[in-house]
Amino acid sequence: MAPECLALDDDSNESAPVFSPKSDVYSFGRIMLQVLEGKVPYHYISNQLTILAFILRGTTPKKPPTDVVGDSEWNFIQSCWLKDMERRPSDEDILSFVDERARTQS
Repeated sequence: MAPECLALDDDSNESAPVFSPKSDVYSFGRIMLQVLEGKVPYHYISNQLTILAFILRGTTPKKPPTDVVGDSEWNFIQSCWLKDMERRPSDEDILSFVDERARTQS
């Protein structure tokens, strides 16, 4: 879940959650990582509260080995997790990236 959906502000005070299509882009980046790596993000951390704290602080999962997730994929995934929601990729950007990746894999 995107940090803006967790209903906490930067000082850990409750605030109104923000839901938008850009929150879905954040989730898409997590799903993309999971599909490519075959493991859930933060799989190396067993404490769920630690994972929640990482998400709220903007600490992203570790980059898998390059043979699992290439630099272009990692850079795109990272762009999906930008704190500034407006700078995250658009739906069209996602479709273009996936289409281009599918063409180069064929």
